[in-house]
Amino acid sequence: MEKETDRSQKNMFIFISVLLLAFCVTKILRGGNVGSTETGGIWNLISLAYYPLAFFALFRKEHSLKTVFTAPAVYVFFTLLSVIINFTGAPDINSIYQILMIPYFLLVFVVFYCYSCENKKAHYIILIAFFACLLLNLINVVEYQFFGAKRALASDIYYSLSLFPFALLLTKKKLIKILAVSGMFFAVFFSNKRTGIIAFVIALIIYIVVNVYVNNPRNFANTIKSLILVAVIILALYYAGRYFDNKYDLGIFARLENLREDGGSGRTEIYSAIWKAYQNSSFFDKIIGHGLFATNSLTGFNAHDDFLEILYDYGIFALIIIVVFYFALFTKCVNMVRKRSPYAAAFSASLIIGVFLSLFSYFIVYYTYVTCSMAFWGYCLAMDKRFSESKSINRNIGEEEKNT
Repeated sequence: MEKETDRSQKNMFIFISVLLLAFCVTKILRGGNVGSTETGGIWNLISLAYYPLAFFALFRKEHSLKTVFTAPAVYVFFTLLSVIINFTGAPDINSIYQILMIPYFLLVFVVFYCYSCENKKAHYIILIAFFACLLLNLINVVEYQFFGAKRALASDIYYSLSLFPFALLLTKKKLIKILAVSGMFFAVFFSNKRTGIIAFVIALIIYIVVNVYVNNPRNFANTIKSLILVAVIILALYYAGRYFDNKYDLGIFARLENLREDGGSGRTEIYSAIWKAYQNSSFFDKIIGHGLFATNSLTGFNAHDDFLEILYDYGIFALIIIVVFYFALFTKCVNMVRKRSPYAAAFSASLIIGVFLSLFSYFIVYYTYVTCSMAFWGYCLAMDKRFSESKSINRNIGEEEKNT
């Protein structure tokens, strides 16, 4: 019976990994130079598959989510909020779609938390997803920067960036990691997305530092070597970027240097307008919010900040839940580092990327690259839990043998 359950879980992990691959590829094709009519709404149908998968996962006893951020409670809360907000007018298909959108980030997390396991086939599929997205991103940005092609959706680079920690975690081959790091750098650099560039550099530094601590916490020589490696990598990436920027007059470093002057491409003005509108809202609107993407009516844009978007759209209690969610993730991350979990370094890097995207883009509030990060966080926390349980069992066996 146990073997059947194990085989079933492995097959499900393969299935959800294929879903992740298909979702990301169709989303990038939809935002690239391929017309949206050719990829249609395939990605949308795939995203809907996570709902029944999460529903069944939540009611399986062996996958109980007693301590995983009270997932069912958060799901119910957001769903009720969206029902109240979106059904104040005449209900329509769009209202139903918006209701499903709210707890989506959490459901993807639940699916990968419940079904992830040691499965090389699934790992290969996820690595293929990363490199497929990276290749598509590289093609789009190179065509745009060097061959005058129409610019693909710039934020598509975040699919590769959010999958990047999988490449750091799921392979031990140095060549594959070098390809992943160098390819990711050039893709995010030529995309000219400043949030992506900064997030990538900081995440890579955090990954190397945490990885050193986890594997050799008391080896001073290895620590020095790793710090030198960080410096060499950063300098190499910096000068490579400078070379291409100057040779082809891309203006990428100029944009980075003007970050303070241009207010993050007008983000400070957007933030100010939304915050003022929230302060001038009625007490009820401050508590319950104004409705999904209501920020569009104020500035013509989404907030490009999850916390501000959620505060304005869904009110103060929804914001508190999101803050608690991130706090829980940071707590898990610190615990991983303390117990020197093999998942700590990649998880830390992914958390940095997720926080940057939440602060300066739209992440949790829409069906996008949040799928990739939630898949990774669910996988990491599930595998870390198994690691802790295995370590505890081995410790108990060792103590029993010592006593006998």
